[in-house]
Amino acid sequence: MVRRVIGLGIWVEDEDIAGVLDVVPAFASLMIHFDPDVVEMVDLSRLLDEKIRSAQVEEIESGPVLDIPVCYHPSAAPDLAELARHCGMSQEEVVQRHSASAFRVYMLGFIPGFVYLGGMDDALSCPRRASPRVSVPKGSIGIAGNQTGIYSLESPGGWQIIGRTPISLFELNRDPPFWAKHMQEIRFTPISMDELEGWPQ
Repeated sequence: MVRRVIGLGIWVEDEDIAGVLDVVPAFASLMIHFDPDVVEMVDLSRLLDEKIRSAQVEEIESGPVLDIPVCYHPSAAPDLAELARHCGMSQEEVVQRHSASAFRVYMLGFIPGFVYLGGMDDALSCPRRASPRVSVPKGSIGIAGNQTGIYSLESPGGWQIIGRTPISLFELNRDPPFWAKHMQEIRFTPISMDELEGWPQ
């Protein structure tokens, strides 16, 4: 489903339809912002319906694999011990399984650049925290359900935090501002706390 949604979004962008302002894919839906003074909703809906019925999935250029360094040290992973207990494994095994997975970017949101990743080892699945944190540091790597997410900015959040990356996934003045894109493959490489703190900005 995710691949079809993203493929449809790519098609809308490539068609350069008059009046379409923005395309925002999610897991099972596609939001299209448009100017009703330029294109009517009924005409836009007809175009989309025809494309969906054609059952043709656009070719998705995922780009190069993104290798993201992650520090799993307890100072950067406040929920690692609890998640390991929940999953019935050691913290070392959690790190090994998490860093061995090949992830795909399924969605960007709920804050600019927040990366929702599919492809996580099911054995690491864990519910969100019962009490969300008021502030989660930028770069935090979290688990919620069977997904991994990366906090692109400091924000409130309820994901189980198991690590942190020094990589900045969102910079407003960067072109493009988002470091990752839909369906891109991501892999995590463990680094030490010293490497995290000394990473060049």
